[in-house]
Amino acid sequence: MKGSYSKIIRTSKTQNVNTKNPPHLSPGSIYLLTVARENDRHRALERNAALLTVLEFGKDLITFCKQGEAGALSRLLHVTSAPKNFLLITAAALHEIRRRLDEYLQGDAPHASPVRDFDRHALQGFAEALADLAWPERNASDFDGPTSSVFIARISRHNLEEMWRSTLQHYIANIFQDYFAALRIRENVRDVDEAAEVDLRLVDARILIDYVMRLYGPMKTENNEPEMLALALHQAIDQTLEGR
Repeated sequence: MKGSYSKIIRTSKTQNVNTKNPPHLSPGSIYLLTVARENDRHRALERNAALLTVLEFGKDLITFCKQGEAGALSRLLHVTSAPKNFLLITAAALHEIRRRLDEYLQGDAPHASPVRDFDRHALQGFAEALADLAWPERNASDFDGPTSSVFIARISRHNLEEMWRSTLQHYIANIFQDYFAALRIRENVRDVDEAAEVDLRLVDARILIDYVMRLYGPMKTENNEPEMLALALHQAIDQTLEGR
């Protein structure tokens, strides 16, 4: 997160990244997205430090796993030996992300928003993305998940955009579901579909993030800057709400 988010916004205005067909989300998800924006007084939903730290760490994780050996993962996680399974790897990864986040926020004039409101959604979203990519066969009877060698092999088969797509989908879904619960939608709205909460994650969040990735395509640089992906998310939400 070395670049200036505000500078990226200014310079990107010359790029033709807009499309004529913003995504069509369900009325319920549009309502939740509107509420989230209205309550985001610091405009930090798309540019909070936790989200950018998670995206940057995901980028590093892909790079280190493609080296194909446990020592690389140990170096990334700052541990003496690689954790033995998915559960321990994820715990160590979240600890390292928190360390990076605290270090960034204690630095001089951080460019990303220091607002901590979205930390939980970003960290949880990253853990859920790891499960999607490295433990697709998970079930309620297994608490530890695949071994470190299987984890490394599976993550190495994915590219950065797959990692980022999954992370953003879960991040947005977590925000949707948080407001769904906070607003007591299930209790206050009659005849809410039983699948409504699941669809927020598997359908609506996926549609929005598919659009984000289409916007990101012509914006991305050789360095794959998380700030540019955050900008694409910002534009996608704006266009979605404007077209409702």
